[in-house]
Amino acid sequence: MNERILPERTTHPGLFIALFLPMGITNGYTVVSLAYLLSQAGVSVGAIAALVAWSLFPQTWRVVWAPLVDTTLSVRAWYLISAVSSGVLMALTAFVQPTAHNFGWIEFLCFAFSLTATFTTIAGSGLMAHGTEDHEKGRAGGWSQAGNLGGTGLGGGLGLFLAQHAPMWISGTVLGVICAATSIALHYLNEPVAE
Repeated sequence: MNERILPERTTHPGLFIALFLPMGITNGYTVVSLAYLLSQAGVSVGAIAALVAWSLFPQTWRVVWAPLVDTTLSVRAWYLISAVSSGVLMALTAFVQPTAHNFGWIEFLCFAFSLTATFTTIAGSGLMAHGTEDHEKGRAGGWSQAGNLGGTGLGGGLGLFLAQHAPMWISGTVLGVICAATSIALHYLNEPVAE
């Protein structure tokens, strides 16, 4: 098994807010924005609750696929792939009319972007664990939680605002672009060296 070694240059802990935004954005978009749109389209509360549960399911099992990030591609590559995939899948969801007839497609896409977003947190955690000095780990953890919680507010609040005041496709597309854009933070992060 490869061990990740701390690079010589470390990262400011505040940068980790960006790496954890996609997980929060995908949660907020499903739980608030899509739930609202589906309820307005007459989808039952039970079906919406099932959608939310289904979208959160991959987060409970990410420990199963976390070793892929440590043993295959670089951690940065995994982050880039997952952030862009989450963004594209979320944008695709915005082009599916939120109705009971399309509920299966929405359910599939929500599960898919939630699944891909789990890889952003796995990769972000790896970069944080191996790219932060011991005395900065607490601050880095706080910034990562701020990203996750702030992302939930962004995905829910901004997503709902846009869904109510703009064409439906804009909400998911804007949030999807934000998810993909968090990859810019990778430019400022050091990849842990596997030895």
